[in-house]
Amino acid sequence: MNALLSGVDLAGLLVAVSLGERPEEAPPSRAGVRTQMAIMGIIGCAIRDGSRPALLSEALSLWRGSGAYAGSREELTPAGIDPLSIFPLFYVALRMLASPGSAARLSRRTAQSHQLSRTAIRTILERIEGAPLASGTQTTPP
Repeated sequence: MNALLSGVDLAGLLVAVSLGERPEEAPPSRAGVRTQMAIMGIIGCAIRDGSRPALLSEALSLWRGSGAYAGSREELTPAGIDPLSIFPLFYVALRMLASPGSAARLSRRTAQSHQLSRTAIRTILERIEGAPLASGTQTTPP
């Protein structure tokens, strides 16, 4: 999203490449574009400070667009573009307020849910290489 807001459609370029196309060179991006991920800001605050007053202060800075968030645009939950995207942010904020100590666990579980399993990596490599891999073959990048 940062790239798109800076003038470069990386997602479009990746789709074109995955379709076997040779896209034109991307235009230069605009320097100085600042973005934020409010959910990450809330979780990061809970991990760093672990207090409800700190979380409320962070949420207020996000809402006002002040402090570290001054002059930045939201990447993950842009309510101005997608009003329903605000619900995941509210969920995370309320969860962190209810239990600031759960932030590290939530962060870890969320990251793990986006990772490919060994089986998925093996399947992808088999399809790319066209032959099954031996069970002892390395399935992660060196």
